[in-house]
Amino acid sequence: MEKIKAGAVLLICGFAANVAMADGERSIEVMYGQANQKDSFKAHFGGTTLSGTSNENTNLLGVRAAMGLSDGVVLEIAYINYGEWKYSDSNDTEETSSISVGAVGSYPFSEKASFNLRCGISKWQVEFMPDVGSSSVQRGIDLYYGVGVDFRVAKQLKLSVEYTLLDMEYDLQDSGIEVDVEHDIGSTALSIGYIF
Repeated sequence: MEKIKAGAVLLICGFAANVAMADGERSIEVMYGQANQKDSFKAHFGGTTLSGTSNENTNLLGVRAAMGLSDGVVLEIAYINYGEWKYSDSNDTEETSSISVGAVGSYPFSEKASFNLRCGISKWQVEFMPDVGSSSVQRGIDLYYGVGVDFRVAKQLKLSVEYTLLDMEYDLQDSGIEVDVEHDIGSTALSIGYIF
């Protein structure tokens, strides 16, 4: 499945023909939005397996820098904090964040607006803070991908709306309990960027 995802993301990025930013243009963006975070987990202990899901919407805040490398490629690097959330059936909390590097391709549909596809690699971190016991930090690297629309509202100002997916997998171990977790984040964000 991961190979299919990777191939699809690379294919989408490869088909991006035009770029909203010209060669050599740079931008700094501030992002705000909502992240739908979903945990699917299986806990193994003493020969017993329990499974379940937890779902929460959190506020995200991020910053992104982008640079037009050529007429066909924009490179982006971003830091996003997806927020902290509390499990509905306990006082356990999680906080997630990521640092991402990727490519964006755009297709203009008017003089000042373009549809874009983005894909890349995220180095993510999940801090799990249980109500009882010690906290733990999980880290990993996974693909992210998304779609969006950019609006050039002035020569040096742009607004963007985007939807991005990041799927993470990790294991927790504590006091003889092993938990396999799939953590999926679907985020919707609005960003404002200064182009220079």
